[in-house]
Amino acid sequence: MSIITKMRKQNAVYWGPPVEDGDGGFTFPDPVAVACRWDAVEGVVSDERTHEELNNSIVYVDQDVQLNGYLFLGTLEEVGEDSPLDIEGARQITGFEKTPNLKATEFLRKAVV
Repeated sequence: MSIITKMRKQNAVYWGPPVEDGDGGFTFPDPVAVACRWDAVEGVVSDERTHEELNNSIVYVDQDVQLNGYLFLGTLEEVGEDSPLDIEGARQITGFEKTPNLKATEFLRKAVV
């Protein structure tokens, strides 16, 4: 087992970005459980419009995630069927990086929230 796999000991919930519901609103895809390492840090990141925003966590996840999706540190049982907008602690994904190991057999996936 690699260090990348060993470091992901926490549970998180991931929702993909919202999609239009056809009635002028939007809905989120069903939440998915992911293994992670959630590091609370503070720093400045630039958004797509080049405005600076403050981020407060870096989350190492076991699968690809999309910008504007949401992550929550916890389990599926804790969130039920609620929208991530209604869950205290759910954070919008503002950045994502995927880096292969030296043999390109595994990836380190980092989401900024």
